[in-house]
Amino acid sequence: MKMISRILLLLILSSCLCATFVVNVTQSSYQAEENHSITLEWTFISRPDSSLSSMFILCEFLDPPRGLVLYQVHEGVEIPDSQDKQFSGRVQIDKDVLREGRIRLHVSRLRTEDSGLYLCDVKTEDGFNSGRCRLNVTVHKNISAVPGQSVSLPCRLPNNKPVVFVKWTQPDLEPEYVLLFRDEQPDPENQHPSFRNRVELQDRRMKDGDVSLLLSNVTTSDSGKYECRVFQREATGRKRRALTSDPIWIVFLDVAPPPVHKNISAVPGQSVSLPCRLPNIKPLVVVKWTRPDLEPEDVLLFRDEQPDPENQHPSFRKRVELQDRRMKDGDVSLLLSNVTTSDSGKYECRVFQREATGRKRRTLTSDPIGIVFLDVAPPPVHKNISAVPGQNVSLPCRHHNNKPAVAVKWTRLDLEPDYVLLFRDEQSDPENQHPSFTNRVELQDRWMKDGDVSLLLSNVTTSDSGKYECRVFQREATGRKNRALTSDPIGIVFLDVAPPPVHKNISAVPGQSVSLPCRLPNNKPVVFVKWTRPDLEPEDVLLFRDEQPDPENQHPSFRNRVELQDRRMKDGDVSLLLSNVTTSDSGKYECRVFQREATGRKRRALTSDPSGSSSWM
Repeated sequence: MKMISRILLLLILSSCLCATFVVNVTQSSYQAEENHSITLEWTFISRPDSSLSSMFILCEFLDPPRGLVLYQVHEGVEIPDSQDKQFSGRVQIDKDVLREGRIRLHVSRLRTEDSGLYLCDVKTEDGFNSGRCRLNVTVHKNISAVPGQSVSLPCRLPNNKPVVFVKWTQPDLEPEYVLLFRDEQPDPENQHPSFRNRVELQDRRMKDGDVSLLLSNVTTSDSGKYECRVFQREATGRKRRALTSDPIWIVFLDVAPPPVHKNISAVPGQSVSLPCRLPNIKPLVVVKWTRPDLEPEDVLLFRDEQPDPENQHPSFRKRVELQDRRMKDGDVSLLLSNVTTSDSGKYECRVFQREATGRKRRTLTSDPIGIVFLDVAPPPVHKNISAVPGQNVSLPCRHHNNKPAVAVKWTRLDLEPDYVLLFRDEQSDPENQHPSFTNRVELQDRWMKDGDVSLLLSNVTTSDSGKYECRVFQREATGRKNRALTSDPIGIVFLDVAPPPVHKNISAVPGQSVSLPCRLPNNKPVVFVKWTRPDLEPEDVLLFRDEQPDPENQHPSFRNRVELQDRRMKDGDVSLLLSNVTTSDSGKYECRVFQREATGRKRRALTSDPSGSSSWM
């Protein structure tokens, strides 16, 4: 039927004089991307009083050996059944402009096989002529890789015609040839030297039209725009020139090191720098900092040498800028001022660059080159807790925001393993817990209401004395785990478990020497010993440290009259010897010791409470 229509139209047109009748194309060549739309337009001479019934139009895609009909009008009437199935449902005609002498065909959902030559034959009362234009439909792909990888840059033929040769190029290079494949082998003559021995076709037989490129051991300098062209033979054996100028596939390759992950901690009110640096020195078009858990997610968009606040999240207005607007040495770090706890989260840094040709690089649009986890929290709260053996104690800790907790971790760093309690998945995880805490610890509130992650420790002993650190791991609103809280504790508790101070009453007469007894509750190393009498000013009776007395703040009445009973403090004996007593020596004497943990850290837990007291009358 289509062939008959074509013959009839040609017979009708052959009798027309067409010397003054012209059909023009608005553009001789069109370029479009796969799945996009395009409008092909022809114009011809039309008189206002001309009748549509004398109009014949036949628009075809010339795909030898036959033509595929897009649109046909016969004696002013459309013939929709003549349309080829390749274009079914994809071609719309703008009927309103036909009387004005314009044919506008809107082709949607473009395919690579739509590439080629389009011809419109037009016959009216004024004559007959035709106009032709070329359409090239390319596929655009973004490929990301890290240095050292081998990558496949995809390209596939839109038809099954024999290939004469395949040409891969990178337009910003000189020479631009990446691979020229002809006569069933690569032609290295004009190949850019950086690609020698690193490229080949994925399938030399080009089965099913596959002309993809394999590129091995990629580097950051391989980033760029790659164009794939093929030269084919027609069914007649003539070489097809239609694909010599336009690529059929365009691949944007981005080779960059894996994004650098950084953890930054800060306290409210500080200004912080979130680091990010380019992997290469190509000119920048845009820098984009985002926080994916926010809506809108833009923290800073910097382009045209200035910030663009249009889609910026309101919480960052007037608080962010690039550390260096000139981006010297590729530095695109972000300065964030006056931080708050709500600024905690994951920040992603992206850059959009131009090639040497001036074309914008599309390859860095999707993957960040830097990721920073920022944790803004008040300084960890330090608490001193005292207890006596057998008591149950609560070690307080509260997290500073309302984000859901994934895990709570209590540790004591002088132990091995250091886990006191790991709480996750709504239960305790005993796998790496120190055995001394088995069945003795739990969260004060398993629901963690109001951020309460305090630890309950039951039946304490003197060996429980030490420094306890509280950490929480949280999820962002997006459900991603927040890594910003993994390293720094949000609470520190110094626990001192000691027997109640031993009270002794000692009697003496003037002139005697007396021993005021005191003994340590454990065997941990002593940093110093301090004997005081609280009713005096200064109150120090004896301060013993660095293996000798320190007389600096000693009350003058005790000079040259006091010393430890045993300077070696054997078996924990830190008793005080007081010689040549007088009636003014009567009073309450308190004994304190300061000790080191097994890790060598000084214990702060014993600073406040005496381990013994003696009253002398």
